[in-house]
Amino acid sequence: MKTFLVSVAFATGVALPAFAADVPGGLGAAPGAVEQAWSGFYAGVSVGYGRSDFDWTDVDGDWDTPGSVYGSRAEGAVGGLQAGYNVQSGNFVYGVEADISLADLSVTDNGAGSSNVTRDNGMDWFATVRGRAGFTAGPALLYVTGGLAVAEFEHQWIEDGDPDDSWPDFGETDVGFVVGGGVEAKVSQNISLKAEALYLKFEDASSTNDLDYEMVVDRDAVIARVGLNYHF
Repeated sequence: MKTFLVSVAFATGVALPAFAADVPGGLGAAPGAVEQAWSGFYAGVSVGYGRSDFDWTDVDGDWDTPGSVYGSRAEGAVGGLQAGYNVQSGNFVYGVEADISLADLSVTDNGAGSSNVTRDNGMDWFATVRGRAGFTAGPALLYVTGGLAVAEFEHQWIEDGDPDDSWPDFGETDVGFVVGGGVEAKVSQNISLKAEALYLKFEDASSTNDLDYEMVVDRDAVIARVGLNYHF
């Protein structure tokens, strides 16, 4: 969560001055400046960076003491499409946005520090449906967002020569929640640019092998991305 908050601050701090520089008069444009209305439908594309953490808990102590945790992390590119609808009342803007993205977030390593174990973790894609609310500052919209998240995961833990003490692929599509924030700014009447950071948290995945040992995988992700929207 600390990393998520830093990402929000970084995205906002970097993007807002850049957006402001593209608009005559900056964020404090005079009343005579062209009004930048946000109400209505929009759609666009986004690209960015993602990091997903996978923490395996050895529930029954098969490899170590019960409750031992073995972490793994994947990093990579994300990119996709979004669409939404805004309602503006004065400086207050609220609405809903849905997006879907491919995610290159996969990692292969050794579990429990053992060279005869191969462990795979991955998040292949994710989608969200979120409410958004914020306030305008000149051409910019500063907002917070939150809602439902869905993602496709892959998990397996294979011990060489001992399939009974392995947890073969038990990845699946799981549901969680997402929170975040960002900044979006109009660069013309119909075009806006945005930068945002999201934190996604999903339900744990659980698997019991043929020897009745259980592993539980805790999954979350941090996404930092930029995007372009067309406003209809």
